[in-house]
Amino acid sequence: MLVLLALTLAAAALVGIAIAARGQRSAPRTAIAAPRLPEQMDWSRPAVVSRLSELPVLPAFPLREAIDRAETWLAGRDGVTAFAVVDSDGHEHGWHEDETFVSASVVKAMLMVGYLRTHPDIAVGMDGVLTSMIEVSDNDAADAVYEVVGDDGLETVARLAGMQHFSVYRWWTYAQITAADQARFFYSMDSLIPSSDREFADHLLSNIAGYESWGIPVAARPLGWTVWFKGGWRGTERGQLVHQVARLQRGDAMIAVAVLTDGDPSMAYGIDTIEGVVATLLGP
Repeated sequence: MLVLLALTLAAAALVGIAIAARGQRSAPRTAIAAPRLPEQMDWSRPAVVSRLSELPVLPAFPLREAIDRAETWLAGRDGVTAFAVVDSDGHEHGWHEDETFVSASVVKAMLMVGYLRTHPDIAVGMDGVLTSMIEVSDNDAADAVYEVVGDDGLETVARLAGMQHFSVYRWWTYAQITAADQARFFYSMDSLIPSSDREFADHLLSNIAGYESWGIPVAARPLGWTVWFKGGWRGTERGQLVHQVARLQRGDAMIAVAVLTDGDPSMAYGIDTIEGVVATLLGP
């Protein structure tokens, strides 16, 4: 009897322990810390600063060596020539970049910006006029836009773009430009246009008629660059004038290039000069 009683009491004790254990929660596991987001990092900590200083710093594009090669190549061409480039860090370089030239149709890009910055709501029919002026370089369309923008509007665009040598008097065809001013203008162009009209402007400058898409786009597009550009050409007392200015983007890199020529033996020669300069700048 005593043995049986002892066994009964022991079984009851075990059941009580089990019931009590079920009523208790297990101890919480140690939480896995979520990775800290960049904005949660303490960037002032020496260890973080040290890691940042070890990251490679990519050089500006184009490289100084490529710019030097472009200058040397251009120096060997006939006629009066100049070029300027704003590199991917926003620094300006050039050769005879402050030499003044008659603008020809290059100034039509300034007319477009002059109109858009003062007319965020484009007047009925003016979108077609702007399209003709840029995509096929129509002079009658440029006359119509100039009637609205005028010398004051062009000079305002020049001032906002940081141009230093631009001038115009009584008609757009008399505008005087430099390679440095035009490269600076194309590099900063988006900031001069109302945000609502930037897509329209970029569409025009990237859809120039095929028969006018020589020079910079021919050299740059096969290398993966998107090109927004405007060219100009006319006869002068020196011979043939051929200009082209562009903004180029590939990935995160954006640059602007202006190549101005006068006194060319032919238009084809001027086009070859522009294409050669840009191919040298963008090439290996």
